[in-house]
Amino acid sequence: MKLKIYNMSGAGNLFNVIDNRDYALSQEQMAQLVPEIVILTRTENFLSEGVMFLDNSIEYDFVVNFYNTDGTSGMMCGNGGRCAVRFAKDLNFVAKDKVSFFMAGNNYKARFKDKNIVLSMPEPIKVNTKFEYDFDGEIIKCGLFDVGSDHVVVKDTNMGIHFNDDVNFIEIARKIRYDFGTFPRGVNVNLISVSDSGLNIKTYERGIERITGACGTGSVSAAIYAHIAENLPLPIKLIPPSGSELYVNFVHSATSNISEVTLEGAAAFLDENEITI
Repeated sequence: MKLKIYNMSGAGNLFNVIDNRDYALSQEQMAQLVPEIVILTRTENFLSEGVMFLDNSIEYDFVVNFYNTDGTSGMMCGNGGRCAVRFAKDLNFVAKDKVSFFMAGNNYKARFKDKNIVLSMPEPIKVNTKFEYDFDGEIIKCGLFDVGSDHVVVKDTNMGIHFNDDVNFIEIARKIRYDFGTFPRGVNVNLISVSDSGLNIKTYERGIERITGACGTGSVSAAIYAHIAENLPLPIKLIPPSGSELYVNFVHSATSNISEVTLEGAAAFLDENEITI
């Protein structure tokens, strides 16, 4: 089978995207193909962090099936969602600037804003900004969130390492990510550091098993944590490892409810190619 693959970047978060109208692949077929797609599209400058298949929909403008690079699915990917919107507009799934699509079990809405795409997110399922994690007998103060994907958010000083210390961060993050006793589904781990230019963030992603160029749901989780625990004013600018800025805004009510969450940033095509599987 020959597959036409589009490589995209959502704020430095890298994805393979496929127009499934041309192939009508089942979800089982998609999951089986994902690891091979990732390998066959890998280059010196591109290593996929997720694979998406887009389909038509009767109820929505389009449907997105998102997979981690290991073939797992079911989680939301904010930057993937924004890339899907750009893809759908440019490949004629939709012709309008405001869209509604189905992804990871939920309906999402998005709009174009100049060169950026603003994605509206559902209200968080879980927000705990005072979570205490027992790491080898030491308590790490952090945040625990479910914003369509599970995230732990830790400030560098609370983790006891420098923000730029990737070696120690990865070692700690892997132990947390695989602590199924505390996190039955596993968890993504985000390290943050507040600076004059914004909120620096890096994410060790579950299912990819490394630090990624950016993470949309991680950025949303980190922004909520930074606003509540560190009193950062809204909207919050986040700077991921890619350097491509993301902006998170939301309404924080007097009763501590989080609503009207938006994730804004760039989404762009990088290149396209055809592979044989």
